[in-house]
Amino acid sequence: MKKLNVFFGLSITIILAALFFAYFYFINNPHVIAIHFDVFKGIDYFGTRMDVFGILLVALVINFINTAMAKFLYFRENFLAFAVATINVVFMALILLAIIVISINN
Repeated sequence: MKKLNVFFGLSITIILAALFFAYFYFINNPHVIAIHFDVFKGIDYFGTRMDVFGILLVALVINFINTAMAKFLYFRENFLAFAVATINVVFMALILLAIIVISINN
Protein backbone atom coordinates (compact mmCIF):
# COMPACT_ATOMS: atom_id res chain seq x y z
CA MET A 1 0.00 0.00 0.00
CA LYS A 2 2.94 2.34 0.60
CA LYS A 3 4.07 2.05 -3.02
CA LEU A 4 0.59 3.00 -4.14
CA ASN A 5 0.63 6.05 -1.88
CA VAL A 6 3.96 7.11 -3.40
CA PHE A 7 2.40 7.13 -6.87
CA PHE A 8 -0.52 9.24 -5.76
CA GLY A 9 1.72 11.52 -3.73
CA LEU A 10 3.71 12.09 -6.89
CA SER A 11 0.55 12.87 -8.87
CA ILE A 12 -0.61 15.38 -6.23
CA THR A 13 2.85 16.98 -6.35
CA ILE A 14 2.57 17.31 -10.13
CA ILE A 15 -0.88 18.91 -9.80
CA LEU A 16 0.43 21.36 -7.19
CA ALA A 17 3.37 22.23 -9.44
CA ALA A 18 0.95 22.93 -12.29
CA LEU A 19 -1.22 25.01 -9.96
CA PHE A 20 1.70 27.15 -8.79
CA PHE A 21 2.96 27.52 -12.35
CA ALA A 22 -0.47 28.61 -13.59
CA TYR A 23 -1.01 30.88 -10.61
CA PHE A 24 2.23 32.77 -11.00
CA TYR A 25 1.92 33.00 -14.77
CA PHE A 26 -1.75 33.93 -15.13
CA ILE A 27 -2.54 35.84 -11.92
CA ASN A 28 -1.83 39.27 -13.43
CA ASN A 29 -3.26 38.43 -16.84
CA PRO A 30 -6.76 39.93 -17.14
CA HIS A 31 -6.79 39.38 -20.89
CA VAL A 32 -8.25 36.60 -22.92
CA ILE A 33 -6.02 33.51 -23.04
CA ALA A 34 -5.61 31.16 -25.98
CA ILE A 35 -6.57 27.78 -24.52
CA HIS A 36 -6.38 25.65 -27.67
CA PHE A 37 -4.01 26.27 -30.56
CA ASP A 38 -3.94 24.32 -33.81
CA VAL A 39 -1.04 24.60 -36.25
CA PHE A 40 -3.28 24.58 -39.32
CA LYS A 41 -6.20 26.71 -38.10
CA GLY A 42 -4.54 28.90 -35.48
CA ILE A 43 -6.26 29.65 -32.19
CA ASP A 44 -9.45 27.58 -31.81
CA TYR A 45 -10.59 28.38 -28.29
CA PHE A 46 -10.19 31.48 -26.18
CA GLY A 47 -10.79 31.54 -22.46
CA THR A 48 -9.95 33.28 -19.23
CA ARG A 49 -7.61 32.32 -16.45
CA MET A 50 -10.53 30.60 -14.72
CA ASP A 51 -10.63 28.12 -17.61
CA VAL A 52 -7.00 27.25 -16.92
CA PHE A 53 -7.77 26.70 -13.25
CA GLY A 54 -10.82 24.68 -14.30
CA ILE A 55 -8.50 22.29 -16.12
CA LEU A 56 -6.60 21.81 -12.88
CA LEU A 57 -9.81 21.30 -10.91
CA VAL A 58 -10.93 18.57 -13.32
CA ALA A 59 -7.47 16.96 -13.03
CA LEU A 60 -7.77 17.01 -9.23
CA VAL A 61 -11.20 15.34 -9.35
CA ILE A 62 -9.87 12.69 -11.75
CA ASN A 63 -6.94 12.13 -9.39
CA PHE A 64 -9.24 11.55 -6.41
CA ILE A 65 -11.43 9.15 -8.41
CA ASN A 66 -8.37 7.21 -9.57
CA THR A 67 -7.04 7.11 -6.01
CA ALA A 68 -10.29 5.65 -4.69
CA MET A 69 -10.45 3.15 -7.53
CA ALA A 70 -6.85 2.02 -7.03
CA LYS A 71 -7.28 1.62 -3.28
CA PHE A 72 -10.40 -0.43 -3.91
CA LEU A 73 -8.57 -2.60 -6.44
CA TYR A 74 -5.46 -3.03 -4.30
CA PHE A 75 -6.85 -5.93 -2.26
CA ARG A 76 -8.53 -7.57 -5.28
CA GLU A 77 -6.13 -7.10 -8.20
CA ASN A 78 -2.79 -5.67 -7.18
CA PHE A 79 -1.60 -5.27 -10.77
CA LEU A 80 -4.63 -3.19 -11.77
CA ALA A 81 -4.15 -0.90 -8.80
CA PHE A 82 -0.57 -0.17 -9.83
CA ALA A 83 -1.62 0.21 -13.47
CA VAL A 84 -4.22 2.82 -12.48
CA ALA A 85 -1.66 4.62 -10.31
CA THR A 86 0.96 4.66 -13.06
CA ILE A 87 -1.47 5.85 -15.70
CA ASN A 88 -2.68 8.53 -13.29
CA VAL A 89 0.86 9.87 -12.83
CA VAL A 90 1.36 9.95 -16.60
CA PHE A 91 -1.97 11.74 -17.05
CA MET A 92 -1.10 14.35 -14.43
CA ALA A 93 2.27 14.90 -16.12
CA LEU A 94 0.39 15.52 -19.37
CA ILE A 95 -1.81 18.05 -17.58
CA LEU A 96 1.33 19.81 -16.35
CA LEU A 97 2.68 19.87 -19.90
CA ALA A 98 -0.65 21.27 -21.16
CA ILE A 99 -0.49 24.11 -18.62
CA ILE A 100 3.10 24.84 -19.67
CA VAL A 101 2.14 24.88 -23.37
CA ILE A 102 -0.83 27.19 -22.68
CA SER A 103 1.45 29.58 -20.83
CA ILE A 104 4.11 29.49 -23.56
CA ASN A 105 1.56 30.26 -26.28
CA ASN A 106 0.32 33.31 -24.40
